Amino acid sequence: MPAAGAMQGASLSRVPIGCRPRCHTPRAATVPTSSRALRRSVAPCAAAGGAAAVDGEPLQKLLADVAAGRVKPEDAAQQLGQQAVEGGQEPVGDYAAVDLMRQKRTGFPEVVWGVGKSPLQIVTIMRKLIERDQLALATRVEPHIAAEGQKMLPSEIKYHEQAKMLVLEPSSGQRPERLPGTVAVLTAGTGDAFVAEECRRTADLMGCYTFRLQDVGIDSGLDRIVQNLKPVRAADVVVVISGMDGSLPSVIAGLVDAPVIAVPTSVGYGAAFSGISPLLSALTAGGPRGGPGHN
Repeated sequence: MPAAGAMQGASLSRVPIGCRPRCHTPRAATVPTSSRALRRSVAPCAAAGGAAAVDGEPLQKLLADVAAGRVKPEDAAQQLGQQAVEGGQEPVGDYAAVDLMRQKRTGFPEVVWGVGKSPLQIVTIMRKLIERDQLALATRVEPHIAAEGQKMLPSEIKYHEQAKMLVLEPSSGQRPERLPGTVAVLTAGTGDAFVAEECRRTADLMGCYTFRLQDVGIDSGLDRIVQNLKPVRAADVVVVISGMDGSLPSVIAGLVDAPVIAVPTSVGYGAAFSGISPLLSALTAGGPRGGPGHN
């Protein structure tokens, strides 16, 4: 979701990151113009085990309607996408509905938001995911909530305290497929470590090779980041986590060619305004290598 801060395993050579959804509804500009093209566009979803609503006779009828001109290809694609979404929702008690088709549509399973949920609710939702052989991940789980949850599944569920994450892997050990490329996760200060580890571990569990560099803020000069610039420049995506004045993402965007994702945090005092200043800094910053460099 490897020890924190360690650079593990694979080469840092530049390759495409490849983090794209496996199945998606075609945009208007690329709508199939025939039933054969439409069949090719939906085949990956059907082969991946899409919802029953898009399989069998209903699918054949829809394709026949497209071939006969009774249904426009773009309308058929929209119907298929909507049916897949509706078919993937499964209720959990009277408090949640789990999207079991998200991994089929996008390549990534649904993640449980732990805030405001009881230990029983969190564990029950996670169990529902692994019943379908999917990785179950809950974020923002406080230690006392995690401790109660682990009592329910003591030998299976793992808690990563720094990231505040519970992880429950299916018995098959299946995870999202390993993706090409490298994600660098940088923190301006030690106070940002929790957010950084949540980001790094999540990306790792979802199939991305990641490494983390801590406390490389520029408040004391550029030395810390310059000394680590080679691996950062080799990364395909750079996530920069910064509170205070939020200046680090702009500096990194001027030093690398890869996309830079700025993550403002509430760490800081005075005019940092609990994260408002780094947020505004990220929104107004522009990278010198092609316009605004942050999301």
